[in-house]
Amino acid sequence: GLVRVGVTHKDWIDKIIVTLTKKEVAQVHMTHPDAKDDFTASKKKPDDKYLTLDQMPAGKKLKKDSEINVIVEIMDGLDLDDVKKATDIQWPSPADKFEFTTFEGLVVRGEIISPKQYEYWIKLEADVAKAGTDLEKAKAAAAKINARVSGWAYQIAAGYGEKLSKKLSEVVEDDKKSGT
Repeated sequence: GLVRVGVTHKDWIDKIIVTLTKKEVAQVHMTHPDAKDDFTASKKKPDDKYLTLDQMPAGKKLKKDSEINVIVEIMDGLDLDDVKKATDIQWPSPADKFEFTTFEGLVVRGEIISPKQYEYWIKLEADVAKAGTDLEKAKAAAAKINARVSGWAYQIAAGYGEKLSKKLSEVVEDDKKSGT
């Protein structure tokens, strides 16, 4: 038989960075250096179909009801294309940031940069929210995530990077009914 042996470090590692299902995520918060395109979206119950913007700008509407859910969906098995020590990458300050909070109380925060077109790098950390349905489980999950991601930066697919750096202006459009 023929045995194929991986030749790069990527071939020898678990490529899944973190997994948060759409049902688990209660809130998404996106921040950007200029702050004008920041937004928060949430849902009240795990079975709610869509996350909704906490504050819809006047005269605007979501481009699609599922617009924000696509951001959450990529976290369900977010995988890497490459990995480096986080110190080997120059991180601007401030950078684009994202934060996912689960109903249980797990918080996954990340920074994302794009040093070249279609190249995205993230670094992550996990924490526990002040409130949640199972803070002990969230604490254990945060410890597990931090043990894996601490000190590392991950290159992710361009499509993932574009979603994890979404701006408010990219998810909303003029509401024709409001006359704007």
